[in-house]
Amino acid sequence: MDEVTLTLHEEKVSRVVVGSGALSRLAGLVTGLDPLNVLVLADSGVPDSIVDSVVNQLEGRGMTVSASSVGGGEGVKTLGSVEKIWRLMVASGLTRRSVLVAIGGGSLLDASGFAASTYMRGIKLAYVPTTTLAQVDAAVGGKNAIDVGGGKNLVGTFYHPDIVVIDPTILANLPNHIFVDGFSEVVKHAAIRGKRWVSWLLTIADAVMARDEKVLNEVVRFSVLTKLDVIRRDYKERGARVLLNFGHTVGHAIEVVSGYRISHGKAVAMGLVAEASLATKVLGLPMDEADLLSAALTELGLPTGIGYSAEELVSVMRLDKKFLNGRPRIPLPRRLGDFEIVEFEWGVIAACLSELTH
Repeated sequence: MDEVTLTLHEEKVSRVVVGSGALSRLAGLVTGLDPLNVLVLADSGVPDSIVDSVVNQLEGRGMTVSASSVGGGEGVKTLGSVEKIWRLMVASGLTRRSVLVAIGGGSLLDASGFAASTYMRGIKLAYVPTTTLAQVDAAVGGKNAIDVGGGKNLVGTFYHPDIVVIDPTILANLPNHIFVDGFSEVVKHAAIRGKRWVSWLLTIADAVMARDEKVLNEVVRFSVLTKLDVIRRDYKERGARVLLNFGHTVGHAIEVVSGYRISHGKAVAMGLVAEASLATKVLGLPMDEADLLSAALTELGLPTGIGYSAEELVSVMRLDKKFLNGRPRIPLPRRLGDFEIVEFEWGVIAACLSELTH
């Protein structure tokens, strides 16, 4: 089991614990925050056994605990859902000396983080991610956002949780479509690290799909530590952290155009393939490296084809908050492990996408 202490700036330290059995550490870590009371907020897909375990742990330490359930999935990332969370916080008597413990997938963590960062201008926050996507990506990084006006993640904050407890044993009983969804982010992190890491994922894919506990621990740990390394260097996304957007420009557009029927992880998988193809055209990424990326995604149970037109995707991409002067800026690999931020004219990216989507 690993514990990483992430010092983001002089006022904010986050403790991230990752490994089998990490959930048993939660109550001790929360106790260290000296809370007056705790609200446990779980999404509707979290098994009662996990919520009960967390509540019992906290109450066993003498804490006053309230627990509530809200919806999960992208639908929870709305202002209405955040207002519901705020009202639950008020009803539970939370103050700036309270702790919000959020248990669930990435969308619930996003909404909870946004609520915690704005309630009384910020209260203490702990995450227990329960999906693959949440464990390998959403729970670490401190970006919290909701969807507004047809745009994804347009309103949000940077607010890292005080505690993140990542226990890969929780993944063992996930439905397969939720289990595989997070591996697009793992492949992205491997691409950032370099070719040999994508090859490594390809060699262990069968064990991952068989949910081998030791291998899952290695994969989750690899992904978390890779992302934390990037965040240490660039918390507010002014430089290196932009690399974490690889696959997401096209991926987010696919999510929106599909009406969120395509999940985030699957959309990012498609986005990674599309953006790697762009990289072969504009930066000379070797085709064998683009193919390696696609192969890793396929072996990890993810789709790689795009079923939407360039026109549909570009119309959504124009809302992307990451663009400068209204033009798309996308991190693309010259080689796996060697990235460049490329600024496109809209006509160029539309033409490239047209080749991929027809």
